[in-house]
Amino acid sequence: MLNEKSDLLLTTHYPLNNDCTMQDPSVIQSIFNKIVAEYSAQPICFMELGYVSSPICNEYLRTLGLRTYPNGGQDKKSWIALEEEAEKRGW
Repeated sequence: MLNEKSDLLLTTHYPLNNDCTMQDPSVIQSIFNKIVAEYSAQPICFMELGYVSSPICNEYLRTLGLRTYPNGGQDKKSWIALEEEAEKRGW
């Protein structure tokens, strides 16, 4: 397997069912336990973790990112933090 030669495992996790509905949050611990058991030889880094904020699948996709988009959009906390950190670095 490719990951046997890797220094670390990068992964994402969005607990979706096959019909794009979200799995119950109670399943998260068992899923993480399976990932750790399968890949315990390398450090595991989650690049993205997500959970829906609306029961409609399209609403899930709309909630990703740094800004909302209905009615012209609004900054999310992550956008404000990104701006602050970029300014600290002179970007």
